[in-house]
Parts: sequence; C-alpha cells; structure tokens
Amino acid sequence: DNGFMKGASTVRAIAVDARHLYWTEPGTGAIGRASVDGSDADVNFIAGAGTAVAIAVGDRYIYWVDLPRAAIGRANLDGSGVDPSFITGVRGTTGLAVDDRYLYWASGGDGTIGRAKLDGSAVNDSFVTGANVPVAVAVDDQHVYWTSRGADAIGRANLDGTGADESFITGAGAPWAVAVDARHVYWTSDATRAIGRAKLDGSGADPVFVATASAAKGLAVDGGPAGTASGSASELSFGSQPLGAFGPPRALTISNSGHGSLEIDAARISGAGEDDFLVSHDSCSHRT
Repeated sequence: DNGFMKGASTVRAIAVDARHLYWTEPGTGAIGRASVDGSDADVNFIAGAGTAVAIAVGDRYIYWVDLPRAAIGRANLDGSGVDPSFITGVRGTTGLAVDDRYLYWASGGDGTIGRAKLDGSAVNDSFVTGANVPVAVAVDDQHVYWTSRGADAIGRANLDGTGADESFITGAGAPWAVAVDARHVYWTSDATRAIGRAKLDGSGADPVFVATASAAKGLAVDGGPAGTASGSASELSFGSQPLGAFGPPRALTISNSGHGSLEIDAARISGAGEDDFLVSHDSCSHRT
C-alpha cells in the first residue's frame, strides 16, 4: 500500500516496534512517529535530530544517526531526554540496528560495521572489517547482516564479529536497506526497484519479492500479528468471608495462544464489588 501513511516529507529510514512506526526526516531535522496502523502521525515527534539518515528502536530508547555530526543520538521512547551526541565519532555512518545488548552501525566509507554497548561504552568502530560499501545493518539473535552495495550482496557475520561472509546473499542488485525477522532477510534494491527476500540461511533468494516501483531507502519489519490473551479460567470462586477478613487467594494464569508477542498493560479489578478484592501478587502487568 503506497498510500499507507501520508504527511511525511523527506523520509530516509524507518523503524518499528510493537506500538509505533518511526522515521527520520533529515530535511526538517526531526524524527516522526505514528501508530502501527498509520494513525496519529507526528512528523515532529523528536526535534533537533539533525540530518538523521538511520534509525533504530529498542526496549527503552530510540536511536538515530546524524551524518554531518558523525554522531548517534538517543531519546526515550516518549520522545523526552534527547541526547544528539550519545555516541560521537561515527564517520560516514548510514545504517543502524539494535538488539538487547548492543548498537550496530554501518560505515560505508571505512567498509566497517561498528558496535557499542547500549550505555554508549565499549565503542568498536571496526567490529567487522572488509565490508564492500556497507550502507545498512540489521541484527537478530544469531547474526549481524549488512547491505554490501559495492558487491551487490548481503553480508553476514556472527554476533561476536567472526565468520564474516561478504557474499552471504548474492545478486541483491545495489541493495540499500536491510531488515530481518524470525524467518527471512529482506532488502531494498535500487537496481530492481523492489524488496528482495531470502531465507535466514541465504537460500531461496527472491530479488523481486515486493515490486515497489521506487528506489526505497528505508525498510523495517515487525514481529508479526499480535498475541492473544487466554486465561486459565473464565471465573474464580472465592466463597463467603467475614467482613474485614482475608480469604485464601486464587490464582489466574494468562497465556499467549496467538502467533505474535502479547503485551500486557496492567492487571486490574473492576466491576461490581471491586472493593471486596485485591491483587496480592501480579507477575503479568507491563510484561511481554
């Protein structure tokens, strides 16, 4: 759907989490945000991001690359706490990715993939070397991937930086952006004006998986459909209790019977007689 969301002007890169879509607006120096259904778009969600050309989102923070400043910026998920110089000295960086431990970035001029801890320490500009004009980077629980624009390929390395394979997926056709989910690697191609896809082992490559009719520069993939809440019981019996006396507790387990992640907002008591009950133990609220 080429008209999924309108109003953004100079989009260069995108990222997505369970609730929101984020994008860079290098022309206005801002980070935009919208709900995952495309509603509630705010093109100035974070101001002062500079010429942001890459973006990534983690469990607690939003990160972006300001190319002229040679820096990685960071802000809280609600847009507060903006730090435009969270990590400095990242020259020629155009790609950014994050997992639960590290930030990764692609520096095309140096032919390297860099890495740092989430607190900004242990910066390693040469975590992976020898990449052929890497433009974008993605990460899953086993590997780091990058678009090797100079080799028309998708590169891959282990999470510790070993086993680098510059031609993991060949024939990618001037790839720009890259993304990965639990089953596939995806990339955008300037040559085919399409989104390509391959299996995680590099097989089954389809260079025109989605024909976009444009040279897309940003790519993100979400975790799939949302999970489904399922209770271990439809009702609980507490019996009668004297006024002011606590009865024995009853437990209710919430399970995810769907295919995607289930995010719990909060466990609450509501309805008639809600003051007669209390939650004595809660291991569900704010959990995924």
